[in-house]
Order: sequence, then C-alpha cells, then structure tokens
Amino acid sequence: MRERREDIPLLVSYFVQKYARQMQKRIEMIPAAAMKALTEWDWPGNIRELQNFIERAVILTRGRSLEAPLTGLRKVRRDEPTPTAAPQGQEEIIRVVKETIDVFNNKKSVADEHTRKQREEIVRALTESKGRVGGGDGAAACLGLNRTTLLSRMKKLGIDPKQFS
Repeated sequence: MRERREDIPLLVSYFVQKYARQMQKRIEMIPAAAMKALTEWDWPGNIRELQNFIERAVILTRGRSLEAPLTGLRKVRRDEPTPTAAPQGQEEIIRVVKETIDVFNNKKSVADEHTRKQREEIVRALTESKGRVGGGDGAAACLGLNRTTLLSRMKKLGIDPKQFS
C-alpha cells in the first residue's frame, strides 16, 4: 500500500461502510484529519492492517462520524520498541478487548430490543387486522411489508396469526 497511497481513501470508505453495515451503525462522515493520518501511515501490515484498524474504529464509533483511534498510529510511528513499551501495549490491548466486549454485549441488547419492538409491531398489526396477514386490510399492508416477508418474520418470532382471529 506504500506504493498506492491514492487507494487508501477508497479502501477506508469501503471498509467503514462494510463494518458499519455489519454492526448496524450509520457512519456518514470520515474526518479529514483521520483520512490524512490514515493516508500518511506506512501500513507495515498492508491492507489487512488497514482493514483491522477500520473495523476497530467502527466498533469504537458512537456517532455518525468515524472515531479512528489515531493516537495509536502516531504512537507506533514515533516510538521505537523499548522494554517499557510492552506493558503499555498490553494495557492498550486489554482496554481495546474490554471495549470490544462491551460493544458486542451492548449490540446484543440492542438486537434483543429491536426484536422485542418488531414482535410488538407485528402483534399490534395482527390484532388490528383480526389475524389476517395478507390483503388490503391485512397486517402486512398495515406494516408496509410483503405478505411473505411478514410470514417469514412471524415464523422467526414464533407468532401464530390464528391467535389473533
């Protein structure tokens, strides 16, 4: 990647969108300072290192603007390995692992909350439509879904429309 620095912004954008989709996040902006730092970095681990860095940045991002941990890049670039650098590196790894675990645990609870809300919406629509799934006055139309999509979600959530007729 050292020879093709002009590709780095495209790769960064691609990886940000890829991981944001996987983590159900909406990241709309990559700060210019972050893009500049990422472009200037030597990436000794090549594209995989960039990919892993962006994945971590997406995990750590809380808003709609990418929060890239650039201090790690600057630190590694400036500092040569010393005997005192190892414990700091271990502390950093421990901190990142803990943050990552917290993010995934929170993601699970967010997913559970999403599933609960989806279930409630379907139950409400089925109640209003008296258990009818398809047709103009059915639950699918009420929710703005295809009948087959609603049936698939109902099956996944264990909802029987006969309970509401």
